[in-house]
Amino acid sequence: MSSQLMAGTDWDQVRQRIVRQWGLVNLQDLHAAGNSIPELVGVVQRKTGRDLGEVSHFVEGAVEGCTSSLNRLKALGREGQQTIEQNPWQSMAWSMGIGVAAGFMVGRLLFGSR
Repeated sequence: MSSQLMAGTDWDQVRQRIVRQWGLVNLQDLHAAGNSIPELVGVVQRKTGRDLGEVSHFVEGAVEGCTSSLNRLKALGREGQQTIEQNPWQSMAWSMGIGVAAGFMVGRLLFGSR
């Protein structure tokens, strides 16, 4: 796995996926392993007794999944920023409209129709 891919990984999300998959492993054990796939695989394999290949396949898939999710979110954020930079007045109008609509709904909820 490339170091560029590993740099964009949300390791907390990877650890949470591992804990959901194998309940015998806890977050403290996984934090001790750091941000290393071989260390994570070793901890899970020792705690669960599962086949090394199975654990390795799952952990690598979790890392790739968390990395691609993070990269998609970053791309979406950059896209939104470009839209705002290209159309600042429209962006402000939309924001103001949403704020007015939200304020109206909150007012109706709090004060009802009198």
